[in-house]
Amino acid sequence: MTEHTEMINEKSFQELLKAVEEKKRILLIGAPGAHGLTTMAMALMMRGDEEGLNYELFDADLMRNRQGEGELYFAQLKSTADIQILLKLWAHGASGIAAIYGNSIEDATAWIEAVMKKSGIKEAEAFVNCTIDIICMIENENGTSVVKDVVVLHH
Repeated sequence: MTEHTEMINEKSFQELLKAVEEKKRILLIGAPGAHGLTTMAMALMMRGDEEGLNYELFDADLMRNRQGEGELYFAQLKSTADIQILLKLWAHGASGIAAIYGNSIEDATAWIEAVMKKSGIKEAEAFVNCTIDIICMIENENGTSVVKDVVVLHH
C-alpha cells in the first residue's frame, strides 16, 4: 500500500483506513485533472479485503430494488441515478466508497444535494450530511494528485 504515500499524509490515510474498518460511508472527490480517485479507492478496498470486507461494484440498474442493509459498495458516481440510488442505499444501512468528480467539496455536495432534491428528498442538505461519513478531496498540485482535505462528518 505504499502508492498512497505520495498523495496523502499518513495521519489522513490512517483516518480513512479506520473509516473502512468501521464500515463508514466515504466520498472521494476528485478535482478535474486529478488522477487519484481509483488509486485511493483501491488502497482503501484492499484494506477492507484484509479486514474480511467484500466490496461489490455498484451498478445503479442492478441496485435499484435493493434494501442496502449491511452491504458494501464501491461506486463511481457518474449520473444522477447513481447518486440517488447509492445514497438511498447508504441511508438504509449500506456503506462503502464512492468516487465523484468536482471542483471542491462544496461543489460536489451541492450537486449531490440538488440531485436528491429532484428525487423528492425535501431536506436534501440534511440527508446528504447524515448519509456521508467522510469526504476526501483530491486535487492536482504541480502535476501530482494529492489529498487536500479529509472531512470527518461522523465518527
